[in-house]
Amino acid sequence: IYPSASSCSSVVFFFQRLFRVPPQSPPPRLLHRRRSMGSSSDLPTKEANVLRGHEGAVLAVRFNGDGNYCLSCGKDRTLRLWNPHRGIHIKTYKSHGREVRDVHVTHDNAKLCSCGGDRQIFYWDVVSGRVIRKFRGHDSEVNSVKFNEYGSVVVSAGYDRSVRAWDCRSQSTEPIQVETLYSVMSIWLTKNEIIAGSVDGTVRTFDIRIGREVVDELGQPVNCISLSNDGNCVLAGSLDSTLRLLDRSNGELLQEYKGHTCKALHLKSFKMDCCLTNTDAHVTGGSEDGYIFFWDLVDASVVSRFRAHASVVKHSLFIFEEFCDDYETKLEFSTALGLCCQLEKAFLNDLYRAVKALVSGTSYSPLTGIGLVSESNVMLMKTFNRPNQV
Repeated sequence: IYPSASSCSSVVFFFQRLFRVPPQSPPPRLLHRRRSMGSSSDLPTKEANVLRGHEGAVLAVRFNGDGNYCLSCGKDRTLRLWNPHRGIHIKTYKSHGREVRDVHVTHDNAKLCSCGGDRQIFYWDVVSGRVIRKFRGHDSEVNSVKFNEYGSVVVSAGYDRSVRAWDCRSQSTEPIQVETLYSVMSIWLTKNEIIAGSVDGTVRTFDIRIGREVVDELGQPVNCISLSNDGNCVLAGSLDSTLRLLDRSNGELLQEYKGHTCKALHLKSFKMDCCLTNTDAHVTGGSEDGYIFFWDLVDASVVSRFRAHASVVKHSLFIFEEFCDDYETKLEFSTALGLCCQLEKAFLNDLYRAVKALVSGTSYSPLTGIGLVSESNVMLMKTFNRPNQV
């Protein structure tokens, strides 16, 4: 299903598109969708059930193919299988050494895969709870994982600037394909394509049949991507509190959705998922203020919003949970090293990794190109009298 990296590299074509100014009126390709869309009265306005059991923050929740069951994962290093309609906890899966950031299940509900802070991809048997395989190769935390259509290949992506494909049927420990990018926050698979959203503000589509790479430039760090149910559009959530809907055929910006909060330099910024409803009639996403938003697909108006949680509605992970939560400290780190205080999160992430490596005496490889930080600069950190953050 997935060709080798060598066969792809010989025929790689690179197309880069700059997104257009949002149209003042809905584009014709969106207007035709009105014919069979559901009404806003069908949207949820309150919780249907509460699933309790995790001993820490819940970082992701995924339904299975038919919607009868769901899987959750989180900071307590576990995955949990639920019947959400009856509120029943069915099974707990334990083997991860650190937080679990994403989970996905095959169409036949027989296998699942998960990833997280321990840099490994776990391939599980759903019924027995046994770990069938562990795929190792990522050099940093893994943010997103997906099965292909047939459940035979797992694709993963993370902070090590790579997207890797693993053959579940082979006994080989090497990935069958590796694509090098910027730090990847979210991936999506079609029958023939791998789509990745990165912190460099791009949505990249890899056509694995002909080895072509298409890049859509959004200009803001992308922390989530999702496809419409008809597969014609991709929805991208960015750290400027904006969701953008793109036409996959030509990269045209069809619509923007605003009103929620997801800021790049907020005190605590989170990776929050977004998606379209099952009729493609509405766009939905979470917000840092605890609300869930629903937008009309065509005119981008907020048709519904309600408070779902007392704090952030997040779906996958803290972007900066491992490092200091004090925003002023982040600015002081940047100033001490002679960097601009408006650095993107990925670069700040590199900065803290470098400092952490130097303090602990371990090796360090930059993820986004900042490079190593000198010992003298580490000493500057201590002048701020924050030894815990250092």
